[in-house]
Parts: sequence; C-alpha cells; structure tokens
Amino acid sequence: MIPTQVEQMQDLEKLQKQVNSKFVKVSGIPPAVVNGLMGLCFWGIRLFYFAIAVITTIAHYKDGLKIVGRS
Repeated sequence: MIPTQVEQMQDLEKLQKQVNSKFVKVSGIPPAVVNGLMGLCFWGIRLFYFAIAVITTIAHYKDGLKIVGRS
C-alpha cells in the first residue's frame, strides 16, 4: 500500500525506525551502518525494477516495429 496522507508517511517513518532499531539489537551493527545498508538495498531494488522496465520497453518497441513491418 502506498501512503497518500501525511499521517501515513509519519507512520511509515516510525515503522522504519522501529525495524532499524530491532535489526541493530539483533545484529549488533551500528545504526549508521544499518541505515546505510537499508538505503542501499532500497535503491538497489528501485534500480532493478527500472532495469526491468527499460528492457521490457525495448523488447516491446522491437515487437511493435516487427508488427508494422519496419524491421
């Protein structure tokens, strides 16, 4: 579910802080490192899905060119 209201965004920030603090307690890794790793993972996921979108777009464009007979 994507947050659409200010309260939901604030709740999301609280949830992220809770998850990070629990991860710090379990792993013993400093909070700054955990925040950095979480940020890196989130950006990695975004880049992965962006790459899938680019590859799909290129493939569909090529298929469209074949359909109209321009290849």
